[in-house]
Amino acid sequence: MTTPGTPATIADEGLYESAVVYALPPTLHCAIDRWRLTLSELVRRVQLVPHLTLCFLGHMRGGELRRVIREFEAHRPKDMTVQLGPLGRFLLNGATTNLHIQVQKSEDLDRAHRAVHSVGEMFPWFDAGEYVLDGYTPHISLFDAVPQPDSVVDSCQPWWRAGDAVGVHSPHVIGKRLDPTPLFRWGDHD
Repeated sequence: MTTPGTPATIADEGLYESAVVYALPPTLHCAIDRWRLTLSELVRRVQLVPHLTLCFLGHMRGGELRRVIREFEAHRPKDMTVQLGPLGRFLLNGATTNLHIQVQKSEDLDRAHRAVHSVGEMFPWFDAGEYVLDGYTPHISLFDAVPQPDSVVDSCQPWWRAGDAVGVHSPHVIGKRLDPTPLFRWGDHD
C-alpha cells in the first residue's frame, strides 16, 4: 500500500515533520473526531488524522523523506492488536501540548517500533530525537502541537477503558510541511 499523495506532494527542498503511524479502527477514529469538535477551530485545523504513533521520524528535507518512505515501504510492519491505557499528556514548559490515550507497551509494538527506527538509521541525516527507542511512549493523540489550558484537559472524560484491545492496521507515513505552509498535511487516510 502506498502513502496517498506522497510522491507528488513532497517538495525536494521543503522541511517536513513526519512519523510512521497505524490507522485506528473506525469506532475509535470517529470517537476521537467527535471529541475534537469540542476544541477550538484553530486546534482542530492543525490536527493530523487520528492514529497510533509507531515511530517519530523527525525533521528532514523532502528529497530525504521520500527516500525514507521508499525504504519503509519495503519493510512495512504487520497489523497488530494493542491494549489501550489511561489518559496521558505530554508537557512543554508546564503546558499540555499533547493529550493522548496511552497504549501499553508490548513486545510486538516494540519490535515494530525498532524495525521502523532501523530503517531511518540507514540514512546519515536521520535524527528522530529523544522520542524513539527507550524514549518511545506509544500513544494515540487526542490533540497535539497547540498548548491547551487545564480546563480543556480536565474536560476530557475517557470514553474507553484501560485494557481494551483494539486492532491497528495499515502502517503508513504521515506528516506535515513546516515551511512555508505549516498547515499542509499529507498521508491522512482511513
